[in-house]
Amino acid sequence: MNTENIQGQQDKELLIEEFGQYIETEDKLPPLAARILAHLVIDNHKGITFEEMVELLKASKSSVFTNLNILLHKGRITYYTLPGDRKKYYTVSPDDTIDRMNERIKSCDHKLALCNKIIVYKKSTQDPGNGNYLLKQINYLESFIRFLEQYKALCLQHKEELIHLKK
Repeated sequence: MNTENIQGQQDKELLIEEFGQYIETEDKLPPLAARILAHLVIDNHKGITFEEMVELLKASKSSVFTNLNILLHKGRITYYTLPGDRKKYYTVSPDDTIDRMNERIKSCDHKLALCNKIIVYKKSTQDPGNGNYLLKQINYLESFIRFLEQYKALCLQHKEELIHLKK
């Protein structure tokens, strides 16, 4: 392997590790499940077998099996088989990003409802001695609501773009 290939492989491995750590934190996945997903996103578009995953990750078969099942159960990955081949080829679920957008939209709706309830409560229980502090809190919440509404609109727009790209 020449120096360029070695450097390219090292860069890819660093990127997979960095992206895996991000997925682990962002999606609250076990470390190995996050690394599996990172490999599938970065390194493989056509699918990867269980045996290849064990070799790539240098992990036990039982650990890889368990974490593949976690990702399958969460709908993050899927697999396909080929005629005459008993192997499963794992790949990122085609609906994964759309599902993630739906989760973000649902989260925005929940936060918006809570913020509005808090504002209604604060306005109904005003303590005359805390007028300025209360006004600052309500202004903060109203600003946060505007942010959430803009973020939700962007998520909806991105979801529509993703749906269009799937066609």
